[in-house]
Amino acid sequence: MASAVQELIREGYVSEIGPGVSSGGRKPILLRFNPDNHYLFAVAVTNSVMMLSQMNLGAHILRKETHPITGVQGNAVMEVLKDKLDRFIGTHADLSRCVGISVTVPGIVDHAEGVVHYNTKLRMANVPVKRILEERYGVKAWVENDMNSVVLAERRFGSYAHANQIYISIGDGLGSGILINDAILRGSRGGAGEFGHTSVNRSGIRCECGNVGCLDSYISWSAVYSRIITAIATGRPTLIHELSGGEYARIVPSVYKEALLKGDRLALDINEEVAETLGAGIVNLINMFNPEALILGGEMAIGNPILLDKVREYIGKHAIRTLEEDMVFGLASLEQDDKLIGAASVLLQDIFVFPLADG
Repeated sequence: MASAVQELIREGYVSEIGPGVSSGGRKPILLRFNPDNHYLFAVAVTNSVMMLSQMNLGAHILRKETHPITGVQGNAVMEVLKDKLDRFIGTHADLSRCVGISVTVPGIVDHAEGVVHYNTKLRMANVPVKRILEERYGVKAWVENDMNSVVLAERRFGSYAHANQIYISIGDGLGSGILINDAILRGSRGGAGEFGHTSVNRSGIRCECGNVGCLDSYISWSAVYSRIITAIATGRPTLIHELSGGEYARIVPSVYKEALLKGDRLALDINEEVAETLGAGIVNLINMFNPEALILGGEMAIGNPILLDKVREYIGKHAIRTLEEDMVFGLASLEQDDKLIGAASVLLQDIFVFPLADG
């Protein structure tokens, strides 16, 4: 143990801060963790943006960049990632203090092999992200599903320190991360938690995944946006049209939520439909997994207390009473940097804590 501590001191991960109080015998030497002596690179890829950051070992962001990638698909995603990382790392060519690069991507991800097996919107299939990055930069790389990383971040750095919890994100896609007895539920090929691709209408809309009636097709931002555009095109009055200056391109989640909070009838009607459909899906999760906490995140949920209240009401009516009555239900606590903190959490968990078991 003493040699291991000395190694940590030599590497700069910890430092001595003086003697402690003795309970008999020699006084112990107190140690302090040095989060700023080393750093990591965290990359969060979504279906519409790519975020890059340099962070210390306490998951504190030192600098970051965000790049739109709407329309980027297939092999082009990795080309953009390598180009942006090259530029971002460029001023830090000496990687001796870098403990690694952690990348999160939506979709089916093999965490152990570092392979993105499948993403419907980015059209990524069997991409060996870990191998590509390790060969290019000469440092260790981690690759994880974005929702798995965020539920871990909420556990380690957020307000939800529960060993059994589910994180659901509603944005340009719909996904979930699940912790069971402090273990990330990944499934045999990394596909557990594809909440957005659970069917809610067997005669419904054809989804990009090949199924029909997927939850994603009814409550993701793209589904809500389509409903707003259709309503405006058919002449339905709405504050959303006014707040966006009459430009469809300026209708974004923040505009929708602003109209909702101002009592716009169209926004309220859509929010009601989203809450009922989402609530039905969440009740299934509660009845199946019995979580201690269930967290809502993503652009559609953050800053939308009306959605939270409506879903809570639905859960209270339809979930098994014994499973939902003590469950903590709330909005995500890490806000806009949740995916970057999530990416960092995957790496930090692996280095500093006994690895979470695979589900």
